[in-house]
Amino acid sequence: SPLAVNHFIHRPKDLTESLNVVADLDWEHPIHTDEVVMSGHSFGAWDNWLLAGGILDQNAIDAFCTSETEFSRPCTDAERNAFGNNFTDERIQGIVPMAGAKYFEWFEERGRSNLSIPVYQMSGTDDGDDPQRIFDENETTPFRWLEIQGGCHQAFALGACTNISNEDAFQITKVYNLAFAREVLFADDSVLPILNGNDTQEFVEIYK
Repeated sequence: SPLAVNHFIHRPKDLTESLNVVADLDWEHPIHTDEVVMSGHSFGAWDNWLLAGGILDQNAIDAFCTSETEFSRPCTDAERNAFGNNFTDERIQGIVPMAGAKYFEWFEERGRSNLSIPVYQMSGTDDGDDPQRIFDENETTPFRWLEIQGGCHQAFALGACTNISNEDAFQITKVYNLAFAREVLFADDSVLPILNGNDTQEFVEIYK
């Protein structure tokens, strides 16, 4: 830290190109890449928000490009202009940003509040980001928020939280990601009691 400029540009583009590669490969059975649910942890949530249609604040990006505080070096003109691209991938039908309620100054005011696809935000009470702010600022995005009680930043990845076991944290992450994917991709109403919090799960609070 600070990271290279291209780290922020290449991540979402890499995911789009990965989908293109999978779609073009000659599989024995076709892989359906036109409708995709994407989840991402930490920096992966940055990719989620951009590919889902989040809007960056170009004035803030310009300031970061010259301040030498956010990036390891000043931006080139090409890099600065790359941030102005539309990163949205229409194949993404829903996102699960996990432990990724950050970068408020990077996005336009309410730049994540009016997405056209559903969001199932996940966070942990022992993490240092601000999921409440995204929830409070939401306007029209179909939005639900799951918070793991005792979940730290790595509750969704490496584990080793102090106040919740890896087994419990990973089980929550897997169950709710899969349930959301089934709802979005298959219109599976059987998972709604889970996603809406009607089936109470230990360590879980859901806001909608």
